Amino acid sequence: MELSTLSPCERMLEIPELAELLGKRLSKPGIVALMTTNKNLRAKISAFLYRFCDFAHSNSIDHKIFTSQDALRAMARNIHHIKKVTAVRLFVPFYYNSLLAHQGHLGQLKGQDASQEKDTGYSGRPLPAWTPSPEPCVARLVPLPPMINLTSIELSLNKDSREHKNPSFASYNKHPIVAKQLAWILQQCPLLRSIDITLMTVRTADGLRLLANTFASLTHLTKLLVEFETPKEYWTQFALDLYYSAPRSLKGLAIDFHEVYPAAEHDPHDSTRPIDFSLEQLRRRQGPFDSLESLTLPILDDATLDDIATIYSHCPWITELSTPRFYDETLDHEEVGEVVAFACQHITQLHHLHSEIDPNGVMEETILVNLPAGTFKDLYFLNYIGELPLAMAIANHHSSSITKIYFEQTEYLSSEAIQQLLCRCSSLEEFRVESAFSDSRAYIELEDAVVTKWASTKLRVLDLEIQILPPDQRTTPFYERPPPVVLTKFEKDQFELLEKLYGQIGSLKGLEQLTLKVYSAGPTSDMYRMFSFPAMLNLGDVDAGIPGYLQLFAGLTKLKKLAGSVSATTLETLETIGRKECDWMLKHWVSLEKAEFLSKKGNRFQPTKRCFTNMVQRKPSLDLTYDSYLM
Repeated sequence: MELSTLSPCERMLEIPELAELLGKRLSKPGIVALMTTNKNLRAKISAFLYRFCDFAHSNSIDHKIFTSQDALRAMARNIHHIKKVTAVRLFVPFYYNSLLAHQGHLGQLKGQDASQEKDTGYSGRPLPAWTPSPEPCVARLVPLPPMINLTSIELSLNKDSREHKNPSFASYNKHPIVAKQLAWILQQCPLLRSIDITLMTVRTADGLRLLANTFASLTHLTKLLVEFETPKEYWTQFALDLYYSAPRSLKGLAIDFHEVYPAAEHDPHDSTRPIDFSLEQLRRRQGPFDSLESLTLPILDDATLDDIATIYSHCPWITELSTPRFYDETLDHEEVGEVVAFACQHITQLHHLHSEIDPNGVMEETILVNLPAGTFKDLYFLNYIGELPLAMAIANHHSSSITKIYFEQTEYLSSEAIQQLLCRCSSLEEFRVESAFSDSRAYIELEDAVVTKWASTKLRVLDLEIQILPPDQRTTPFYERPPPVVLTKFEKDQFELLEKLYGQIGSLKGLEQLTLKVYSAGPTSDMYRMFSFPAMLNLGDVDAGIPGYLQLFAGLTKLKKLAGSVSATTLETLETIGRKECDWMLKHWVSLEKAEFLSKKGNRFQPTKRCFTNMVQRKPSLDLTYDSYLM
């Protein structure tokens, strides 16, 4: 039909890019609705129903496909459209047997005898001898072709308790069989670019070799994230086998292991005896990776310094690194750091992920000192215990380039170290220091926080714990005294420091997330909610002599989240926050989405003030609550 004979509406629907634009933006229910209301777009847009298939969540549209023979036949017709799959363990035996059903169906169409079905694959290639035999239910399955255009697969292979008790497939509980089924599925997807597999149980060298060779055969692969359950004594060798066989095309590689517990060795549903897969030798990569940018390796207990040097010589272009992990006390962390930095001069991100290995950050410090100055950007450190060296390595060598510093679950970080980072890192955008326990010492003293102006005005995320000296318990709090309030010398000195702190934070025009906690050692991790930053959240009253500094935060127009010691139900904030403060926040914090003012459990001693109810009524999207054991 010529365009000249079409109506304006029909002409619009003939625009080639229209289906692509709609398909990318509509949800699957929206695509279904459009298909049922417009015949012109039905054929063009139906492919988008299958681009991304979520078989992992029972409430998804895709998961319901398994319960409908018609839906499975429709998927078989459109399987070449599937680009990405998210699935759970049951998907592996289901799809594997459906593949065999399809291959057997092709054999019958060609007039082959049923006994020859095992010998002919979809592409005409003989099935390898290690592939498991089809299960009895295969005759009842809808034949499904290979997902030849699949580019991404994400699998969680932990057992579902319901399936474990009454599995749909006998192979579901047999780890070696599932490993072989998965290997064959992946080998039918030559365009795979991303593989993410969690909790894959492999107990034999043969099993790992099969998977390693499978990954090696996928020449388009750019991202490989694998998490195995395997005996601890195999960890180092398994990791090195996977590393040296991985395809050169990879840009991101992460390998992690969990120990197989002894109880699992006697699982009656799982065959643990070694199985000979009759494989060729492990395929080893010739030369380094072409462009590997991100690397995470598991604990390498038996690795020598030469092993580590060889490992990192294979990834000279790496930019994101989880630092090496090992328990071997004969290996020196400083020497390892020097080896890594020498081999990988392009590192911009470091992640310290293991709490028991090198908690002082000697390796990270050594790497930072030996990298080209002014090139490093992001540091993430779990369970840090240290004084100044790591902070000084950052401040002295990368103060102009570092943008993100996260100390998570920190046991000890000196006030001076935090001060150095805040006052010298001029490009900092995200800074977070989070305590590990209620008695951890990972705070900055108030005097240190204001002695020098912070170097960066680009901060978007700020999470700090600050030590404020408590007032004399014999003195009535300023907010409980009758006006005009006369401040003590201690209060005047402290408010002078606090005003500098609030002014410093208020000058951060790009701040989006602010978490400020009053340091308080106590029995629970959220004791900080029982305290307030004096006069921070009230506007004050000059005539009555009541201090207030909320107006100093007027420039935080991009603030989305306010958390920490900001509860509106402390002794101070109950007295000082009212309607004018709430009106001020709505007027000036126009981007605010969440402020942790009120406990979700409520306060049995004090009803919620009407001003907070009015805030939510005026801005329904605003969340003013937090979870807490205390208040």
